[in-house]
Order: sequence, then structure tokens, then C-alpha cells
Amino acid sequence: MTSTLIPEFRYRIEHDEYAENPRTTGAAVTNVITFLRRNYLPIDDDFGPLSAAWMRLAYRYSSPLAVRIFERYARAIHGAVTLVDRPSDGAFAIWYVMPDDVDFWTGAKRGNPEQMESGGLQLLRDERDEYRSWANNEAVRFVIEKRTTWTNPDHEDRDSWEEVEAVGGFFDEGEAEAEARAALSRREEDARWEASSDTPTPPENLKDESGHGDEDEDEVPDVVWDAVVAGPASLERVVAATEGENPAWDVGSVINEAVRVAVRTVREFDAAQGREPDPR
Repeated sequence: MTSTLIPEFRYRIEHDEYAENPRTTGAAVTNVITFLRRNYLPIDDDFGPLSAAWMRLAYRYSSPLAVRIFERYARAIHGAVTLVDRPSDGAFAIWYVMPDDVDFWTGAKRGNPEQMESGGLQLLRDERDEYRSWANNEAVRFVIEKRTTWTNPDHEDRDSWEEVEAVGGFFDEGEAEAEARAALSRREEDARWEASSDTPTPPENLKDESGHGDEDEDEVPDVVWDAVVAGPASLERVVAATEGENPAWDVGSVINEAVRVAVRTVREFDAAQGREPDPR
């Protein structure tokens, strides 16, 4: 027996308190020189390929002058793109990216200064903004949840939502939502595929003379019925009977379907006898 219902999923966006510092994940393309900490930690411990030049300048000149000279040196000698950042609530830093990285990650051509400048600044701003979001504890994650129905013959069915997937480390809520919708679509597509392709062949004792199975999708093989109605003590028998009929069947689904059919049958019998149905 296979449930014909496709599971229902949903997603939510929530704060990610365990997001990793984007400067330490190994995915950063840009380099950062912290020239004024202002009681903050340096953004990068390693100042990048031009760190030696900066150390010489910082030793010889005052900070403002060293920053201006470094920018001119990085651009003129190495073709780097630079961005000096002086936020109101963080360390002052020079962000820079080398031309090979601009070319590789943006497709800008080194012979086109405008493309290099535009592409380089975009990389610098994106990574700077990611770092600021992390430093301000603004990272988010998405969570995919699946609706689960709990069945009890003595009470009404109860639904709950269970987490089945979670991905964090997003610094843009729009990006997190786009990834969540894509993950949700994959889950729903997988569920539809499983519902359409994982239906087992009806056992022989369910086939009529024409060779076709009973059209009632709630039918449960007798051997499974016997194990279910024997009570909780025979759970191992339920598992063995279910797997013996078809290993692809889910034991929990078999039990739920058997209970639903039993309750419905009792209510129909009571109605036929003119009895009041049990409100439970």
C-alpha cells in the first residue's frame, strides 16, 4: 500500500546566528588592509599580495598619506582596483582586488579600463557588504519544513511541521528566498516523482479475477491487518508482515491507513445500525 498524498512543504527565512565570517571561508576574492582599527579587530589577518608595500609605507608615513600613496601605487604599478572604506561603526580599511581576479570573476578585459574599474568596484562592494552584514549579525538562513500528520484512533489527527533541510550563511535575504524557493521546488518535484513512480504492484490476494487490483486505495493485505489489530505488542509482526508483502511500503503509512479504515468501517457500521457515532 502506498499513500497517494503528496507531502506538503513550506519554507521560512530566519536569523542565522552561527554564520561563518565570509573573510575566513576561503571564498573571498578581494584583499583588505586594516589601517585604523578603532577598537575593532582587523578585517583580514593577511593583507594580501601587496602587504609588504603597505608595511613600508605605513612605517614611513602618517596613515592618511600612506593610504593615498598605496592607492596610487596599487593602481599604477599593479593595475589593482581599490576602495577606501571608513564606516561609522567599524575599522577603517583599504579594500583592493588584483586585475587577474577582476578579469576572471567579472569577465572584464584588462585592455578596457572602464570595465576593469566597474567590475572591480562591484566585487569590492559586494564582499565589503557581506562582511558588514556578518559583523552586524544580520546573516540569515532558510529552513524547509514538511507537514506531518499524527494519527491516533482515540483523538483527532494532529498536524505538525518538521524541519527537513536548512542552509545558512546568506547575507542577502533576497538571495536566501530565491534559494529557498528553488529548494522547495526540488522537494515538491521529488515528492511528485516518488508518488507517481514508487507505487507497488498489488499483492495477489488483492487482485480480482480480471487480474487487476481492487480500486480501493485503502485496502490493506490480510496478513498486515492481522498484525495491526493484534495490538502494540506485535509491532515487530507489523514490520515483518509489511516488509514481507512489499519492502517498498512504509510501515508507518500502513498502520495509519489501517487505523483510518478501521475507524471509518466502525462508523459506517454504527450508522447502518442506527447508532450515534462516537464523537472521538
